[in-house]
Amino acid sequence: MNKTILNFGEMLWDHFPDYERPGGSPFNVTVHLHYLKQTSLLISAVGLDEAGSRLLDILVQQDAPKRFIQRIEYPTGTVSVEFDKENEPSYTIHERVAWDFIQPPDELQQISSSVDAFSFATLAQRSSTNRITLQKIFSLLPDRCLKFLDVNLRPPYVKTPVIEFSLKKCNYVKMNQSEWNKIGNLFETKSEMQLIEKFDLDGMILTLGSEGAIYFNKDGSHFVESAANINPEKGGDFVGVGDAFWACFIYHTLKKTPWQEAVQKSNLYAGWVAEQKGGIPEPDEEVLQSVR
Repeated sequence: MNKTILNFGEMLWDHFPDYERPGGSPFNVTVHLHYLKQTSLLISAVGLDEAGSRLLDILVQQDAPKRFIQRIEYPTGTVSVEFDKENEPSYTIHERVAWDFIQPPDELQQISSSVDAFSFATLAQRSSTNRITLQKIFSLLPDRCLKFLDVNLRPPYVKTPVIEFSLKKCNYVKMNQSEWNKIGNLFETKSEMQLIEKFDLDGMILTLGSEGAIYFNKDGSHFVESAANINPEKGGDFVGVGDAFWACFIYHTLKKTPWQEAVQKSNLYAGWVAEQKGGIPEPDEEVLQSVR
């Protein structure tokens, strides 16, 4: 199976206390889908600086397309990552960087007509430029295209109109427990099924960290899948784990894999990333074979 997935949003450098890694949720998802042998395209922007060149070099090294990534006169995005006593990351996301100013690419109309899925997230909508570009993209997507939303609520970039717009546009949504608590309160929905009904979603993933994930389907069914066992001695940093899960879930949704198997394999893939440093570790063909 080879499908075409269009992704939109940030690509940047995660600056850890002792090292740096490429990141940004849409960038991570794009690369993981490429690892899974899909045609995975990213609409984004980097600066004219050395940091932007190095991000583009990563795509070249992975033989991944980069033609919709613009180079503009803003610095390439960076995020400062810190960890608490439980090794959970927190982020300082620097503003007025290249990915805040993404314009529709010239070939947008041509490529949009042929995509099977579109993946987007909430953080990239912190700028008015990106919100306008995103609306343009949605206007050109074919009806058959499945839309996947990753809710990534990073204060202070939590705006009700952005969340509402995004939920209305997507077929599938992923969020963690903290994000679900906020969204449930925001839209006065007391259960995940109420949210699905309110926004006419096909399905919802609730990620639970070390406790796994729950999939809720529009037909009222749901099931829980335990998280993969993680070896802490491997020195992973848990950054980008949700992105790996989401990429694998998108892959299996397009493949029409039964939901329980799709979530199980997505958990396995996320567990492998959790044991590595950074959100897009070097691909491991044995792991990839096991989750396809």
